[in-house]
Amino acid sequence: MLYRSHLCINCPGLYLIFLHIGLLDLKEFEEKLCAGRIIEFPYPHLIIRDVFSDFFYSELEKEVFNYKATKDSVEGFPSLTNFTSMLEEGVLGRKVLDFLESDTIAQLFLDKFNKRERGYSVGKFQKSRFPYKITPHRDMLIKLVSYMVYMPTEGSPTDMGTNICVPQKDMSSLTQEDRTHAAWSDFTIVKQAEYIRNTLFVFAPCDNSWHSVQMKEDYPDRYILRGFVFKSNENIIL
Repeated sequence: MLYRSHLCINCPGLYLIFLHIGLLDLKEFEEKLCAGRIIEFPYPHLIIRDVFSDFFYSELEKEVFNYKATKDSVEGFPSLTNFTSMLEEGVLGRKVLDFLESDTIAQLFLDKFNKRERGYSVGKFQKSRFPYKITPHRDMLIKLVSYMVYMPTEGSPTDMGTNICVPQKDMSSLTQEDRTHAAWSDFTIVKQAEYIRNTLFVFAPCDNSWHSVQMKEDYPDRYILRGFVFKSNENIIL
C-alpha cells in the first residue's frame, strides 16, 4: 500500500501523520481547477500545469506506462487503445477516474465555463500511435466540457498535444451535430496546448472550438487521460 507522509506541526513531538495516497492529491486537483484562469482566445479554454502533485502523478504514470494493453483496441481505430481492462487491476487509475466521474468534479467543470445544464463526467485512459490523427473539429454539443491530462513518455515532442485552430473561411455548412471533420488546409493553428507532463487542458465545445491532433510516423505512443462532461439526458459510451 502506498502512503504519502505529512508533518503535523501542531502536534506534540512533531510526529508524522500518514495519509493514504490520493486524498490530498485529488483535493489539490480540485483546488487548481477552481483557481485556474480561463483563456478567452480563440475560444474559452484552460491549461493547468502540474495539476496533480508530482508524487501522485509519478505513481499514476508508472501504473499507466507499465500496463500492457492486449485486448482494449477501439473498434474501427486500430491505432487507438482504451485502457479499459487496466481498471480491473489498477489502483490509482481507478481512484482517479472515480474522482473525475464524481458529481462534484462534473459540476466544477460546468461551473468553470458557466454552463447551466446538468451533466455527468466520463473518463478514459488512452494510448494512440501513428497514423492516429484528429482533423479539425469542434466536438459535438452533447459534450458540455472536454478535458484531458497529458501523460508523455520521456522525450515526447511537445507538439503531440492539442492544436487550437481558427478557420480560414466560413465553416457554417458543418454542424456540430454530425461527426464531419474539416480539412487541414482550411485552418490555421494559432496555439498549441503543449504535450507536457501532468498538464490539464479543458474547453467547452462551442461554435468556434476548433481543435486537432497530429501524429508523425517517428513519434512515440501518445498517452492521455481523456474525458467529457456529457449532457445528463445523453447516454454515451466512449
